Amino acid sequence: MIMTYSKHLAYTLLIEDSDADAKLFNSVLKCQHFTGEIKRVKNGRQALAFFEQYADNLPAVILLDLNLPDINGTDLLRWIKSNPILKRIPIVVWSGAVQEHEKQMCKRLGVSKLVVKPIEIELLERHTRWFASFWNQL
Repeated sequence: MIMTYSKHLAYTLLIEDSDADAKLFNSVLKCQHFTGEIKRVKNGRQALAFFEQYADNLPAVILLDLNLPDINGTDLLRWIKSNPILKRIPIVVWSGAVQEHEKQMCKRLGVSKLVVKPIEIELLERHTRWFASFWNQL
């Protein structure tokens, strides 16, 4: 499988199993005037298939939930970071309860940002403002 990265066809890949969390994230991003495209897969297996199917048009950014139902998100993160092409894509880990060892692993693997899913809407808005700004700098 040959993978390439094309900035002119940029989009974000959201790897998130929760429909409610994905909908909330998209809604808040729209409020932040985020205009980038977001494609979504719901689990690790779909993510692996996605990377194979779209090897000629990879995402500009990956938003990854670590708590996926099939392939553990930390295993998927390690796999992405071990791939010579995929490892160049910035990753924002967007996850619920994150253990200390997971935080350290994210730091060691060069994750761009680790966001623990907030319950307060103000905190979610702050994180999505950061993401929209991050996107605009790509």
